[in-house]
Amino acid sequence: MSFERGVSCGVVFYHEERDLSVAVHGDDFTFCGIESELRWIQKMMKGWFEIKVRALLGPEPQDDKEVVIWGRVVRWE
Repeated sequence: MSFERGVSCGVVFYHEERDLSVAVHGDDFTFCGIESELRWIQKMMKGWFEIKVRALLGPEPQDDKEVVIWGRVVRWE
């Protein structure tokens, strides 16, 4: 999918063309990018795996404002 593995951390990947980052921990994938690119990778991953999207954080009223990732609370403030 054209993701490049991070140099200093082997579980972090980056897709330059889509400006999309991901950290992988076991079977958890945490992506960072703009909504259209997050929707793109969500669609792609649904074709390969059975996935559960727990949150899509962002500034818009319809966006989630909080999620627990790897035992930590992440908030959009």
